[in-house]
Amino acid sequence: MLLGHEGVPPRELLAAGRAEVTGYGGEIVTGTVTAAERLDGGRFRVVLADGSAVEAARLLVATGLVDELPPVPGLAGRWGREVLHCPYCHGWEVRDQAIGVVATSPLAVHQALLWRQWSDDVILFLHTAPEPGRRPASSSPPGGSPWSRAS
Repeated sequence: MLLGHEGVPPRELLAAGRAEVTGYGGEIVTGTVTAAERLDGGRFRVVLADGSAVEAARLLVATGLVDELPPVPGLAGRWGREVLHCPYCHGWEVRDQAIGVVATSPLAVHQALLWRQWSDDVILFLHTAPEPGRRPASSSPPGGSPWSRAS
């Protein structure tokens, strides 16, 4: 089971996370890192673009993540509500419902098979992905797998 913060606006989640970090004595530094090195004794030094430097016992690299959605009209506006990305994060909420997987790579077949754990009604829409190849019968989900080409 994963704990979540369903319905919390992103800025509130960010503020809560920052408050938690500072509550444990952590410091949040905003800047662009130009160099990082391990010092004698195992500590780290990070140099920022403004010339300042910060030393710490641990170095956590958080680069951020941007979801790159396919250019399908209406998709971005539904992201995080009706348009979901992870069967482990969102499967329970959509269990036993019709689920469509928009395929942009051959890995989408695997994604569709994962969603089949939550619903018998899964359709793979071959948006920009190639046609699925032949698969061993052992990899077919119960009830088969419907394929459709989105136009």
